[in-house]
Amino acid sequence: LKAIEFKATTFESNSSEAYGDDLAGLALSVEPKPNNSKLFISNIQSGAPIDPSNIAVSFYDTYHNEVTPIHESNGLDVSLASADSENEVVKVFEGSGILLNGEFVFPSVELTATPGETRKITLKSTKLKTVQDTLISYVKKNSKKYPMFEDQEWIQSALRRQNQSQEYSVSFRNCEEGEVKTATDECFTCGSDSSTVEVENKSMDYLIGLWNKDTNSVCKKCEVDIMYCQGGDSVAPKSGYWRKSSSSEFFVECPNPDACLGGVVNSKKFSHTGHCESGYEGHACTTCSSSKVRGVDYICFDCPWAGWIALQLLTIMLAGISIVYILVKTTLACATGTKSLHSVYIKIMMNHFQVIGILSTLNLAWPDGAKTFLRIHYFTNAAATQVLSLDCLFSYMFPNARLITVKLITMSLMPVILGCIAAIFLILISCKTRKFKIFRKYMIPSVLVIFFLIHPMQVRFLLSVFDCTGLDDSGRTYLREDYDLRCWSDEHLVQVFFVAVPGLVVWSFGLPLFTFVMLSRHRDCLDDMRVKGKYGFLYN
Repeated sequence: LKAIEFKATTFESNSSEAYGDDLAGLALSVEPKPNNSKLFISNIQSGAPIDPSNIAVSFYDTYHNEVTPIHESNGLDVSLASADSENEVVKVFEGSGILLNGEFVFPSVELTATPGETRKITLKSTKLKTVQDTLISYVKKNSKKYPMFEDQEWIQSALRRQNQSQEYSVSFRNCEEGEVKTATDECFTCGSDSSTVEVENKSMDYLIGLWNKDTNSVCKKCEVDIMYCQGGDSVAPKSGYWRKSSSSEFFVECPNPDACLGGVVNSKKFSHTGHCESGYEGHACTTCSSSKVRGVDYICFDCPWAGWIALQLLTIMLAGISIVYILVKTTLACATGTKSLHSVYIKIMMNHFQVIGILSTLNLAWPDGAKTFLRIHYFTNAAATQVLSLDCLFSYMFPNARLITVKLITMSLMPVILGCIAAIFLILISCKTRKFKIFRKYMIPSVLVIFFLIHPMQVRFLLSVFDCTGLDDSGRTYLREDYDLRCWSDEHLVQVFFVAVPGLVVWSFGLPLFTFVMLSRHRDCLDDMRVKGKYGFLYN
């Protein structure tokens, strides 16, 4: 068990093929190596192979030298078993440990227990006690023959170091994303194979797919047309699709497919939600990066120079004033008895474009011919919108504000703004010509024409604040005009109740009601020149 040490003893060229340094003894204990002394193994996946280094052990003698059994004839072994016979933990393991670099390792061990619980396993040497008992018997038998064996104190001290087994505590983690809990308490990784296992007492085929929030059900089938599936929770959208989080089972088709690159892109790391094209960001890649604004089909483009925007705005205002002037002039001409069809033709044309503009924004199952026609008109309007983008103007004026809020407020106040511009314009003309009857004559028909031109666009935009869509399976919805704004959040409720609803009440219902009341009051004198001059635009 222990060598007798002499002060004059020196060791030269001392080596042992089997084990030991200058002073060594027989194996007394089985222990983990000092650099792997943890007896608590955490975060273990139930039913999956564990890292062999977590439960690798060696033998040590009374000097705490590592005993390195090179030959099988040394008679040392290590076996693995559950510490609690009623709660079996070891699932897959055959035979004893394998000797590797002086350690006994267990390369094919799978531990299974209820996820979230802690269990114990024991590593035990069944032959170590036999070796020790044989040696003790030999010492006792030869104590008279060898006087050094008469002192038993050092023998007992050595035997107190005996440790024929080593116990480990194993903490099993809960099943994670990409896994499902089976009937045998395994955390089965989706997509790891296509085997059939028991879940909730039912035999179900596991396919490559997504994780499932209900870990007691089967993995989801991979929809290869819209997603990449690499096993477990390694699931990502393909090009043209996006999803809100790594746990979402809801894949969104991007409004602008070219902006969504998918989750597997060369030179970029794997993304569960998907990468956006340069210049795009946010939910479904619909938000434009700094210095860009959104146009038709959620396509982002660079804003022109501020001076160029001002010039475009001035040009559009002059064109609008010309259209209003022509419509008012023809209305007054009809009131005086002059037969002119210009007003009728212009109103028919304006009605046509307004109706087509509204229809082109409705997401309905149109016939192919109608769809092509509406699409052409939609892009024509969109091109005109990009020529003068209010988003660019507002981004310069309100760089820190949410554009949808600024546009809603502007659109709600647009009739008032344009009415004031018309009033100022007519006052200036009246003052210059010193004919103040011009203001009285032109003001009401001018306001009616302006309201007629902007009414459909204004109502359509105010109603868009109620157009929400889902982006995940949480039940939350997001505004189509701004995918980053969650519907019915505090910010959205402010837009609804303080901007959109008042605007709709006043302009969508109040204005038509007002005109109806005014025409009803003059229903007996609609042919009167003064009535025609004011309200003739509505019924001529």
